Amino acid sequence: MLLLYLINYEFAVNVAKQIPQLPKREDIFNLTPHIPHLAEVATHLSQYLSDEDLIWPFIGLGWFYKGQGLYQQAEPWYKLCKEVAENRLGLEHLGVAASLSNLAELYHSTGRYSEAEPVYKQALKLTKRLLGDNHPHVADCLNNLAELYRSTGRYSEAEPVFQQALELRKCLLGDNHLHIAQSMNNLAGLYYSTGRYSEAKPLYQQALELTRRLLGDNHPDVAISLNNLAVLYRSTGRYSEAEPVFQQALELEKRLLGDKHPNVATSLNNLAGLYYSTKRYGEAESLYQQALELWKSLLGDKHPNVATNLNNLALVYESTGRYSEAEPLYQQALELKKHLLGENHPSIAISLHNLAELYRSTGRYSEAKPLYLQALAICEQTLGVDHPNTKMFRGNYKRFLREAYR
Repeated sequence: MLLLYLINYEFAVNVAKQIPQLPKREDIFNLTPHIPHLAEVATHLSQYLSDEDLIWPFIGLGWFYKGQGLYQQAEPWYKLCKEVAENRLGLEHLGVAASLSNLAELYHSTGRYSEAEPVYKQALKLTKRLLGDNHPHVADCLNNLAELYRSTGRYSEAEPVFQQALELRKCLLGDNHLHIAQSMNNLAGLYYSTGRYSEAKPLYQQALELTRRLLGDNHPDVAISLNNLAVLYRSTGRYSEAEPVFQQALELEKRLLGDKHPNVATSLNNLAGLYYSTKRYGEAESLYQQALELWKSLLGDKHPNVATNLNNLALVYESTGRYSEAEPLYQQALELKKHLLGENHPSIAISLHNLAELYRSTGRYSEAKPLYLQALAICEQTLGVDHPNTKMFRGNYKRFLREAYR
C-alpha cells in the first residue's frame, strides 16, 4: 500500500506542476480526472512529499480553480498551502513566500485589497531577504504590488514600482520573455489610467507582438493584450479599429476559456462600452447585463467589477431616458465603491459625476452641484488637472452652472 501511495503522490506532484495559472478548456478537461487525487495528496499525504515538492499540490489546486474564476474553491487550498509550508519549512523559506504571493493574488482578484496589500508586502520582504534584490521572483513581487496600487488608485506609488519590475526583468530575463510582456501591459495600463494614452499605446502594441511571438495566436494572454489595445482605441475615439479587436478577444476567450470566465466578463463589459460610445444602446445593454450576471456568479455582489458594471448599465438607462431605473443603480454602485475602495478613488469620482449628471438631467440642481464638486476634487487630486476625466468633469460642471443659473 505504501508503494502505491509513493507512485500516486509522485504522479500527483507531476500533474500539479503542469497546471497553468490560466488553464484553457482542454487543460481543464484533461486535468479534472486527476483533481480528486491531487486533493487527497494535499490533504492526507503531504508528509510523504519532499520539501521541494511540498507546496506543489496546493499551488496546482489553487491555480486550477482560480484560473477558472472559482475563487471560493481556490481559497482554502491557498490558505492550507501557507499553513503547511510554515509548519514544515519554517517562516524563512521560499515555499512560504510563494504561498503568500498566491494568497495575496487571490485577495486582489476578489477585491479584498486591504487584505492583499500586507500579504504582498510580506511576500516581497521575505523574497528579498532570501534571494537578494536582483532576482526574477523579486520582480514578480514588485509587479504584483504595483498592480494592487493601480487597482486602488494610488498611481504615483504604482509607477516607480512597475518601472523597477520591468527594468529588473529585462536585466535578468532579456527582452524576449513573457514576464516582459506582462510588465509592459501593466505599465501601459497605468499610463492608460492616468490619461497618458500616447505612452500606453506603444507598450500595449509591443506586449501584444511579444506575446504572439512567444505563444502563438491562440492563447488567453493574447486575448488579454488584444482587449487592452482595443480599450485604448475606444478611449481615443478610434471606434472602427476597436470593435474588431474587441470581438476577436471575446471570441478567443470564449473558445479557450469557456463562456463563464472572468476574462469573458471583462470582454463583454468592454465591448458593451464600445457599443455605448457609438450609441448602440440595445446592444450595449444586453452585453452589460450578461457581464453583470457573470461577475455576480463568479465574485458575489460585493466586488469593484460589479460596481463598475452597475454604473455602466445605469449609463445606458440614463441615455435612453430611463432615469428611474438608472438612479438606484448609480447609488448602489457608488455605495459599493465607497465600501470597497474608500472615499478618494478615481472610480468614486466617476460614480459621483454620473449621478450628478442624472440629477442635472432631471432638474435636481441642488442635489447635483455638491456631487460635481466632489467628483472634480477627487479627479484633480488623484489624476491631475490635465487628465481626460478631469477635463470632462470640469466642462460638464461649467455646463451645469450655465444651465442651473441662467
